[in-house]
Amino acid sequence: MIMRKVMLLACAAVAAPLASAPAAFAAAESHQIVYRVFGLEGVRSAGVSYLSPGGEAAERTVSLPWSTSFQAQGDDESLAETLGLYVNRPDSERAAGGLYVCEISVDGQLREKVERDLAEGSMQCFLGDSNNDEVDG
Repeated sequence: MIMRKVMLLACAAVAAPLASAPAAFAAAESHQIVYRVFGLEGVRSAGVSYLSPGGEAAERTVSLPWSTSFQAQGDDESLAETLGLYVNRPDSERAAGGLYVCEISVDGQLREKVERDLAEGSMQCFLGDSNNDEVDG
């Protein structure tokens, strides 16, 4: 009986500091991320590249409109460092004109939107990319 009380007191002594541990040691927040790409003026397909939730690069040609969603862990700073989407015009669309739009939403809120005619290249859509002149909104 005495040994049991000593064990309970020891557990309580260890648990008390853990209960007041700083937020840095708390579990990271989970966020619903949605990447979305669509075209205007007759654009039907796009090449998209992005990091998957597991950190692996995903690259494919998709029909538009296109979207994918996944859960990501972290605060705003870590999300801004890891979330991004590259969009390019595939060869099949080179002769056509038109605008491409890419968006990133976090927990249902649009956080990044880029709109561009990709006649000559590609565009990127990153959270917190203050150097991107093509960002709307």
